[in-house]
Amino acid sequence: MMRFRHCTWHLILLLAAGCAASPAVPEHGKGPEEIPPMAAALTSPAESPATLSSVPQQPAAPVKPATAESVIPLRWVEAPSPAPLPPARTSDLQHGVAMVRELTLEGLGAAVYLYEHPEDKDHVYGVLSLKDGMAAELGPVAGSVYLEGVEADSLTLFGKRMIRIRGAVGAAAAVTRYIAWDEGQPPKLELLVEEGHAAELDVDGDGKREVIASGGTNPAIVLYKQNVDGAVLRAELNEPLKADSVTVTEEGVFEAMSVSSPDVRLYRLASEGLRLTAAYDKETYLSNRTSRR
Repeated sequence: MMRFRHCTWHLILLLAAGCAASPAVPEHGKGPEEIPPMAAALTSPAESPATLSSVPQQPAAPVKPATAESVIPLRWVEAPSPAPLPPARTSDLQHGVAMVRELTLEGLGAAVYLYEHPEDKDHVYGVLSLKDGMAAELGPVAGSVYLEGVEADSLTLFGKRMIRIRGAVGAAAAVTRYIAWDEGQPPKLELLVEEGHAAELDVDGDGKREVIASGGTNPAIVLYKQNVDGAVLRAELNEPLKADSVTVTEEGVFEAMSVSSPDVRLYRLASEGLRLTAAYDKETYLSNRTSRR
């Protein structure tokens, strides 16, 4: 699972943090149980050696322990329903269309055919072909210069079998399609993510993976999850967190930073919103993380 970050942005944040010093920052990259609770991170350390080695000796900023006031509610709205995929005929690719790449989905008997559109030289287009003979037109899946980076695979998401097709349309921009399929049924585009690079991770601990989209020069995150009634909801994180940059770790911890603040604030997703779990000096936190790469 990737960790979303933007190196240039982090450099700006380091410069903005000034020369404030802080004792050792907890090692980043451990399991969820080792993310320190707010009270432990911002008060005197406990007597446990494990706690002493994993949290700062002093608070990075006078942030109070986690309470109900430390939860930031999110505004969940229903994600737009993607347009249906037009049916296609793979035989058309053999006549008058320049096919440039084929992606085989192992074990599914399916494939994605990428081709050049005669009226659009800036993008590569795709057709999804299933083993039962059904096929669907995908439209532009990537910028022409990012042809080799197009990926297609399968996974289970929102309780359904999905085919995931990812392609870049810019240095920090990507489009990901999640397509549901069942034998004998036409493929259905369940979710189209255009906000940036997408990944799947269980960030609220309910055993089901959410979709996390991260993109932009200043890292911004959009979350997608399935509601109890099956609808797909989305929520933006930067605005409610009042953060210029939001990234997520492999353990599902959200890191919120702002140029005007000397701190890095860590949050976890809960049913009521994003719960603040710790805050650290930005310069020391980022330096500590960089030294462990």
